[in-house]
Amino acid sequence: MLRIKQKEEKKLKKQKNMEFSKIILIGVTMAVTIVTLFSFLMIYVTRDLSPLSYLIPAWFTEFSIATGFYYNKAKAENITKIEKNNYEEYKEG
Repeated sequence: MLRIKQKEEKKLKKQKNMEFSKIILIGVTMAVTIVTLFSFLMIYVTRDLSPLSYLIPAWFTEFSIATGFYYNKAKAENITKIEKNNYEEYKEG
């Protein structure tokens, strides 16, 4: 019972603190969305498609790098958590 309570407290504590990598991912996602929508608007207004060849690929490259970084970091954190939980279960049982 005590162990379940400790896990719940850890979950609540983790929910309060957002990871920095998640903040980066959210920021880059918002920037890509804003730049894409702005580009579409300006393309419609000016009737010029040249921004598509420069802005969109650059921002989506940044987005893919940020996403890859985030998933790689999450993978490393999950491996650490699994190893820690396996060790605690082995120690108890």
